[in-house]
Amino acid sequence: ERFNKEMRVATLSCVLAVIVLPVVGPGAQDNQDVNALLSRPIALAWSFFILGVFLVSTICMFTRDLRNPENAAFAEKCLFGVNVFASVLTPTMARAMVIVRGVPQTVLIAGYIIIQPLLGFESMLESVAVPSRGKFVPMCSAGTVLLNAITGIIIWDDWDVTNSHIAYICILLQILLSVYLLSDADFFKEQDKLARRASRRTFNSVISVKMLEPLDMIEELEDDYEEGGKGSTYGSTDMHKLLE
Repeated sequence: ERFNKEMRVATLSCVLAVIVLPVVGPGAQDNQDVNALLSRPIALAWSFFILGVFLVSTICMFTRDLRNPENAAFAEKCLFGVNVFASVLTPTMARAMVIVRGVPQTVLIAGYIIIQPLLGFESMLESVAVPSRGKFVPMCSAGTVLLNAITGIIIWDDWDVTNSHIAYICILLQILLSVYLLSDADFFKEQDKLARRASRRTFNSVISVKMLEPLDMIEELEDDYEEGGKGSTYGSTDMHKLLE
């Protein structure tokens, strides 16, 4: 596959952003109270949202025939849910595993082990069910980066230990824009179509005016000819020259 200048620059931009992210992003947080963090209403709501989307997407992945070309659009949404939300769940579970002890830790380890083969199956199904991997893979990467950042802020209080809030937001935006340049997605396609249509209408208007100019000259000469009389040498001569 040949990489153009935009793809190369976007790749380098994404790599640089990932290198800088640990410097400007959230710092290490030791001895966090997982129960207190997860007991907050907003953290509970976000956790159930992430888990719910993952479970629904996983059920659809096994119950629907995603390899059927007629279900291509649904397959992209379903596999996107499995890929992205599993990629958000696993680092959150891994982070909680080293903090909690006892039964909760065992449940997290079991869940983490179960998710891994599901991701492997999703990758195999993705290779035959997704028509445009050039758009799907970058969109999954962008979704994972964004949801992981939101999860860290909502559940783990990453915002309070972020070294530079503005730089953190800018780095996340840089990653998202880099992924967008690498993808086949085009969110400005409709605007480009409207701009091309406007340019085409303007061009057609100019051409129409240019084509009407000789007709206007003919009408003026006809008027001069009629006013000067049919025997007028001036009118008849100019008229014949223009018609020729």
